[in-house]
Amino acid sequence: GGTDNNGDQDVFIRDRIQNTTIRVSSDSSGNAGNAPSPQGHISADGSTIVLTTNASSISSSPNNDQQLVMINRATNQRQRISAPRNLPDDYTGCGGSTLSADGRYIGFICFAPMLENSYNTDGVASTPIGDTSQVYRYDQLTGNLRIVDFHDDGTLPNSVNDHSLASVNISSDGQRMTYYDL
Repeated sequence: GGTDNNGDQDVFIRDRIQNTTIRVSSDSSGNAGNAPSPQGHISADGSTIVLTTNASSISSSPNNDQQLVMINRATNQRQRISAPRNLPDDYTGCGGSTLSADGRYIGFICFAPMLENSYNTDGVASTPIGDTSQVYRYDQLTGNLRIVDFHDDGTLPNSVNDHSLASVNISSDGQRMTYYDL
């Protein structure tokens, strides 16, 4: 339901047709998160929600670092998209999510050396670039994760980027993204 009784920031969805309010910052059984969930986004068609959460009880993360969790509203399944392909949990700080109209594509920013070192635009291993934040696009249909903020020559930035978590946006079809960079 729409009860907020855990003392943390939570994300709710209000259905104006059904006249209901539901807390979505919960596990698949409806239990409240064990830490704040400060942000949530919903696709234009209402099928997908992405939470920014520190709650390990929602993200299945072994720690309370900020993670992104995708919720399929039809199945109520939750998937941590900031840790695809069972990568190790040695990173922190993901957020700034945005969704395409149908929820297929999710754009986000993550301070995640393991993500950076594992993927490039072609999906092949890239060289380690150190501790930087990167802009990513996740395709929930294929499971592909791509770094978006490459230089024109195809190389990755080699210094810490100051991406504003509030400034990532994706087009309705998921093929174009805007982001802030220094």
